[in-house]
Amino acid sequence: MSLLENMVSAEWVLNAAVQTILILGIGAFLIYLSRNKAAPLRSWICLITMLALILLPLISVSLNQLDYLPLQTVLPLSFDKAPSASVTVAYSPVELPSENTQNKRSSYFKMFWTGPVVIKIINLFGMVWGIGLLFMLLRFGLGAISIRSLKRGMEPVCDPRITAALKSAQSMFPDQNKIQVFTSPKAPYPMAVGIIKPFILIPERLLNQWNDNQIQGILLHELSHIHHRDLIIGILQRFITALNWWNPLAYALSTSYSRAREEISDNHVLLQNDSKEYAECLINLAEKATLWKRLSVSVGLASPHIPLKDRVKHIL
Repeated sequence: MSLLENMVSAEWVLNAAVQTILILGIGAFLIYLSRNKAAPLRSWICLITMLALILLPLISVSLNQLDYLPLQTVLPLSFDKAPSASVTVAYSPVELPSENTQNKRSSYFKMFWTGPVVIKIINLFGMVWGIGLLFMLLRFGLGAISIRSLKRGMEPVCDPRITAALKSAQSMFPDQNKIQVFTSPKAPYPMAVGIIKPFILIPERLLNQWNDNQIQGILLHELSHIHHRDLIIGILQRFITALNWWNPLAYALSTSYSRAREEISDNHVLLQNDSKEYAECLINLAEKATLWKRLSVSVGLASPHIPLKDRVKHIL
């Protein structure tokens, strides 16, 4: 590894950060302009922004591999890309690959901190970003493990009242595969779970506290999440947030998308249910869900992304 390579790597890190800020800034501005528009429009703006965040770095890497590096440079550092006599290399003639492994590691470390102050700052940012990314991915992994623990204690719901409500709710989505409903004493709130074969999980202790219309509304809400592929897109959403954990705009984008998809699911419920009755159900659920931990790999009725007052106001 040479000092030249270290400079190019630092420039790529800086350009990737600038590209991310530009994309998130444009997305946030468009979301602000559409804040009073319909939820599907805001949802599409968020989704397109997230896809751009994923695709642009891949395009930049591809162009770099094809020797088109200047095309992906947003903020060049004015480094000479051509080798020169002033460029030093990591290995001296006496350092052979077969000896002094510790010296090689020390040489790599020195190359990492070699160069102007801006290079050192960018490389330090890269290290901190990597540590933060690992932490965010660890949290996501723990969420997946918590879902597996819920599956162990769940049982299919055979109550005719629930079966009838599910059949009525599924009539709203005729093209959707049949979805099963399970109950579990460990489930914190009603939620849709699963990527390949999604299902609905309802807390056992709450089944007898809702009337038929409220149960149908809850099932409609979760079926809407499944119908709109919110479980799959939710993984992309959390991956984008993990990659950009250092950027407040990434959290604003994630919150905006979560709010939009919850409003879309609520609108499906309001097509068949009384708004006042559904709002009462949400308030009752929120009172019981205040101490529940939000699972990171599910979507459910007890969304923390929309303040209860705003959500009830939207429903009514």
